[in-house]
Amino acid sequence: MTSVPVPHLVRTPPARSIRSELTREARRWDVRPTDFLRFVVRHPARTTKLMPKALVHKEVVPTVFHIVFGETATATLHRQKSVTRRKWAEMEGPRQIVLLVAKEVNGKIVSIYKTVSR
Repeated sequence: MTSVPVPHLVRTPPARSIRSELTREARRWDVRPTDFLRFVVRHPARTTKLMPKALVHKEVVPTVFHIVFGETATATLHRQKSVTRRKWAEMEGPRQIVLLVAKEVNGKIVSIYKTVSR
């Protein structure tokens, strides 16, 4: 048995309120969201019993985290409709992928951070 919390992918999409909040936050970070993933964090019972109660309180421990895939909104604004996809790919170069990782505790988004591919 392991003493490390383990994330599990959840196939059901996030609730509308969470999804709209993630979309709103993505726009604040200048990201156009394309896909959402949701993971539930399962904490082993043995570990939580050994830890101090203040550290294991339900309001402190993240229960779910969301990953928002997207691309920068400024890159999508500059696209011209008259240019074919192939030519646009040649002009644009490699596509930059942006990830937003959001931690959820008790149904509320607590923190969000942004990661960008090279």
